[in-house]
Amino acid sequence: MAGNRRQFERALKRADGHAEKREWDKAVDQYQQALDEFPDDVAALAGVGLAYVKTQQLEKALAAYQRARQAGADDARLLERLADVQERLRRLEEAADTYVGLAEHALREREIERAIHAWKRAVQLVPGHPIARLNLAKAHASQGNTRAAIREYLALAEAFQRQKRPDQAMNICQQALMLDPSNAKVLNLMSTLRDLVEPVAAREISRQDQVLDLVVQQVGAALAHRKAPGKSRSLIAHLNAKDKLLYTISLTPAFLPNMPSAAAGPLPPPAAKRAPKPPVQGRTPCS
Repeated sequence: MAGNRRQFERALKRADGHAEKREWDKAVDQYQQALDEFPDDVAALAGVGLAYVKTQQLEKALAAYQRARQAGADDARLLERLADVQERLRRLEEAADTYVGLAEHALREREIERAIHAWKRAVQLVPGHPIARLNLAKAHASQGNTRAAIREYLALAEAFQRQKRPDQAMNICQQALMLDPSNAKVLNLMSTLRDLVEPVAAREISRQDQVLDLVVQQVGAALAHRKAPGKSRSLIAHLNAKDKLLYTISLTPAFLPNMPSAAAGPLPPPAAKRAPKPPVQGRTPCS
């Protein structure tokens, strides 16, 4: 429900006047009167947010800035103030995300240096922030600053390593090598990561082999107690190993809960291609 526009504008004007005089308590009161009329007004929310900061009411300031963003505010100054409040409240991950948003805003304005500054603030708060680190690396690379780009790639790869995500760390190292294929630090880290990745891959292959062996054993046991129809037995002999395994599995659905039930019958074997029947004399094909 729309409020009284005249009362809103008067209250907002008085609030701005108090803010200019640094009369922050009075400013809070007038901004609140303005928001009573139009609760989602961005200017009033930003104003009361600043007044709350100045009166050391940081939780209320945070709520006001967040409401302003939800109302559609996309202002760099507002994002900076929001990140500052989040940082002062020790909500470091939230602050880092806000700085990443600030960097995106700067990129839309084609202000690459301001974007780099915002990403740097993000990684100062959260050193392993993946988006900020990766964007920093790409920004430095685009500017020809290979050393700085490699530094950011390494920092991100090491963060992934600490998080026990060696595959992601290896991927980042590979991106770094595209800039400097002989970089010793990157190569050393990749050597360490291989010792972590290869055992995991070997265990996964071993697990898959064990599952396949179990399936083959179950299929064999089932076929020992249940003969396939004569026609099917003759066709199975002509299938390759993979198709034979798939076809025999379809004969034993009891071992595979996700397969069709036995009532549905086995899957049909691959059918040979047949030549089309000649049309019957005196009839025309259906359209």
